[in-house]
Amino acid sequence: MIRGLYSAAAGMIANFTRQETISNNLANLNTTGFKQDLIAIRQAPEVPEARQLSGLFEVPYPTRPGPTPLGVVGTGVVTDPVAVDQTQGDVRETGNELDLALVGPGYFQMQTPEGQTFYTRDGRFSRDGVGRLVDAKGNFLMGDDGPIRVAQGSVQIDPDGTVLSDGEEVDQIRVMSFQPDTPLKKIGASGFVPVDPSAPPTFVDQNTVVQQGAIEASNVDPNKAVVEMMSAARSYEAAQRMVQLNDSVLERAVNDLGRV
Repeated sequence: MIRGLYSAAAGMIANFTRQETISNNLANLNTTGFKQDLIAIRQAPEVPEARQLSGLFEVPYPTRPGPTPLGVVGTGVVTDPVAVDQTQGDVRETGNELDLALVGPGYFQMQTPEGQTFYTRDGRFSRDGVGRLVDAKGNFLMGDDGPIRVAQGSVQIDPDGTVLSDGEEVDQIRVMSFQPDTPLKKIGASGFVPVDPSAPPTFVDQNTVVQQGAIEASNVDPNKAVVEMMSAARSYEAAQRMVQLNDSVLERAVNDLGRV
């Protein structure tokens, strides 16, 4: 009974974590460049079960029977580490010449005013007071020559990331990528850094293009997320009922059977 109580509680914990993850995805439904988190629930390790014949332990050693294997017992479920879904979100045209979207893999290389490098798919940029291209928080869009600077006139971004200000080439946007097995962690809503700071980024290949006047939307499918949220809620409620049932059986065993 205690084992069943723990297994049901494990199911509640796993589905609560799943609900939190899906809720965060839905909260960022309209966050530009957001990549949804994925979480999987799997069976927890099984434990061998054996009958212990403790009443026969006084039998001389040559004939003493050992524990009799009965099989294995489940211990509930656990969640795998959260993974990030890097699939492409919808590209939506805005008409703003400083809005950029990446079509294909890769990230814009950014730098904070303190000098920290991070990577993002959020391509909403504007000019700061000295003409540098910055995001909404003042972080710099990086080019081959450092933070990209443009004049107050027209700006053209070629598909390969070449930046032209008033018709004159001024820099090349650094669109970077990582090896497929490189783990990344989120900073903020749509920023990423490698878990291993020494993991080297590489330039993306020619299959990725920079689209000017557009942004990449979140890759969260709201209909699918709502269905998954309902499924997680029902699984949580089912595990909760199992906890209550096991608690009721345990109470009956202690209060009623103990009197016999």
